[in-house]
This record gives sequence, structure tokens and C-alpha cells, in this order.
Amino acid sequence: MSLAPKAKVKRNGTWSEIESAYLIPGDMISFKIGDIVPADCRLTDSINVSINQAALDSLTPMSVASPPLPTF
Repeated sequence: MSLAPKAKVKRNGTWSEIESAYLIPGDMISFKIGDIVPADCRLTDSINVSINQAALDSLTPMSVASPPLPTF
């Protein structure tokens, strides 16, 4: 199962939309604000990118930690 059902991919110099299950290593994908990243990828160009990984690793954003308890 994939996180995003479709992916905008560039193959043979042409952009098209395909099922993300058919992505292969070396595909160039494009996504914009609000899109779900369809696969593991390496960014080659970006402007102000921020990705929430909580759905991938089940971690929540970091919160302020309380001071450690004293040891006796």
C-alpha cells in the first residue's frame, strides 16, 4: 500500500501522472504544498520545504522536556 495513490513523474522527458505503486528507482517526481510524498525520494531542487514525517515513523512533534528527577 502506498501513502499517495498517484504521483506526478517525469519519464523520458515527459511529465505524467501514474499510480505511485509503479514508481521505480530513478524516477523524478514532483509535489507541491499539501501533497503527500508518494515514495522515498531525494530532493534535487526545493524552495522552503518542510515535511511532516509523523505518518511514517509514528513520532509526534518534539515537546519541551521537563527537568530530570533528582537521584538519591
